[in-house]
Amino acid sequence: MPPRLRVRREGTPPALQRVLDKLEDVTHSGGNQYRARCPAHDDDQPSLSVAWGDTNTVVADCKAGCTFHEVIDALGLTRKDLEVQRRRVANYEYEDEGGEKQYRVVRTEPKGFFQEHWDGRRWVKGMGDATPIPYHLPELAETVAHGTAGDTIWIVEGEKDVEAIEQAYGDVATCNHMGAGSWTDAHSEHFEGFVGRVAIVVDADDKPTKPGQKHALAVHESLLRVAGIEADLVYPARGKDAADHVGDYGQEDFVPITLEGLRAEIASAAEQPDDDRAAKVAEQAEYMRINREARALVSAEDWTPPPAQGSWADQLATPDEPVRWLISDLAFEGANVVVNAQAKSGKTSLVLNVAHALLGGEPLFGHFNVATLANGRSVAWWNAELAERQAKAWLRDFDLPRPEAFHPFHLRGYSMPFEVGQVEDYAVAWLSERGVAVWILDPLSALYLGDENSNTELGEWLRAIDRIKRRAGVETAFVVHHVSETAADEGESSNPGRLLKGRGASRLTGWADVLWSYSGRFNEPRYLSALGRDVDLEPFGGLHMDSSTRLLRFSGKRSTPTEDRRNDLAMQAYEAVAAHDGPIKAGELQALLPGAKPDPKRRAIAHAVQQGWLITEPGPRNAVLYTVGDVNPRRQRLRVRQESPGETDE
Repeated sequence: MPPRLRVRREGTPPALQRVLDKLEDVTHSGGNQYRARCPAHDDDQPSLSVAWGDTNTVVADCKAGCTFHEVIDALGLTRKDLEVQRRRVANYEYEDEGGEKQYRVVRTEPKGFFQEHWDGRRWVKGMGDATPIPYHLPELAETVAHGTAGDTIWIVEGEKDVEAIEQAYGDVATCNHMGAGSWTDAHSEHFEGFVGRVAIVVDADDKPTKPGQKHALAVHESLLRVAGIEADLVYPARGKDAADHVGDYGQEDFVPITLEGLRAEIASAAEQPDDDRAAKVAEQAEYMRINREARALVSAEDWTPPPAQGSWADQLATPDEPVRWLISDLAFEGANVVVNAQAKSGKTSLVLNVAHALLGGEPLFGHFNVATLANGRSVAWWNAELAERQAKAWLRDFDLPRPEAFHPFHLRGYSMPFEVGQVEDYAVAWLSERGVAVWILDPLSALYLGDENSNTELGEWLRAIDRIKRRAGVETAFVVHHVSETAADEGESSNPGRLLKGRGASRLTGWADVLWSYSGRFNEPRYLSALGRDVDLEPFGGLHMDSSTRLLRFSGKRSTPTEDRRNDLAMQAYEAVAAHDGPIKAGELQALLPGAKPDPKRRAIAHAVQQGWLITEPGPRNAVLYTVGDVNPRRQRLRVRQESPGETDE
């Protein structure tokens, strides 16, 4: 087993450290980013990136295609283990005037707040039906009702400040929950009738929007409007808030500010430009200009002028070259073919079937004619998904003809940033040296290092593939890709999954000359459809894999996924009627069939009637009854479109 290296750096979040402690061969990539062997697959080279994300949780990306859940499951962790662990440091309880618990504010570390309400028996998360009230309302109500002109009530911005004022000076203090901006006239109503002094401590906010100052002004205006109280406005002598002030300063040391002065301060802040923000904008703009110039310079380095082509008259005088099919009706020579496939559908087996047919010159699936691979030309399979040992075992099962013309390149754990000049040159040299005519990249998600959802980044990578093809003399490229959706189980369409949607950016679809869609898994029938330039093949069913050779063969039946599901459901309808004691009503028969939607069931029953498996007869009250027909489907091969192996698809 590879060594489990212990990486411990000061400041690493505990949740991230928990993950690092369970990984093997961990290396530091910078900041809170690391690389390691992926625990979810047999990882010969570190292919897992882990980091501390912006949302205070661990993020993980396996370049071999393992999902986030597969990675954390392999580590024996849960999502909760990967998040920042907050601990309670204070509970600030809000009571009504009679001292009955209403709700509380919970302060956590790292700093955060949430509310819980009292349901009469226990604390429940959230405010529930609780009405916002001032903090320490019983003490506030007592002072308002029985206080004197010499008493002072302090209004501050948070519960921590309330506790600090009361502990230091013995006066009553209060606040609203949820901080600045949450004081209402309902809070001010509790001050009606108070004859003493009210002092509002203004938070010395240095933010450009001055939220602390605006909050103090709103509280002042509300008290004047509702309770007729002209409150004093004061700043702390030190720090930002009342809690900072009380350590070294007394009540008399608060710095007074007039109402006009506070309003002027807020207005001045709104009028004055934020110099810090302006500097950041200028810096970012300069960065973008530098980045644009750098991109233009790099693009110019890669640019090669196209050959002269003459006028349209010149081109008319040149005879057209006929379309040369690499695989009849599926892919022409020179195409970029994107193979969109469902997870675990056997997409690697599919492209290796393509390689087998091209190397042997035999029809693909025993059905689609292929072009003969010229002497000195070869097929390359850049495998970034299967572990090398597994890949070699599969290739032995395939028993590929002309093995000297087939070049598997096992790249699991390696990315291929083709847009980087050094990598592009490497690929060109590798492909040229081996005379590669057909280049299979399997899959995109493991070889491509950039943002899968970025049209810009993915476009650069795909353009690099075109340059590599041109420079290395590669004719046709197959790029295997995962889909973001699967064909529907039920539906009205006769061709569900006609064109499976590839995951990520749409640039891949635009780049492809031909899109293949491949679905079906394990022992189920497989379906292949193709659409593109000069290519339009409806779903091609009846593909079955020989488990010993891994070769796909066409059974001679042309069917779509919907037709196969309908036939299967019709067979189940026949079995249900045959097992029933006497005729069965339509509603009862539908209830015995799987699925939630009635339309597929009705179509399947109608198909069974059409085939003669079931017959109908009238029942009481216009009911339709079903009984077994004269045709036994157990002894009859399902009638679907038949096609001989040599025919092509119309």
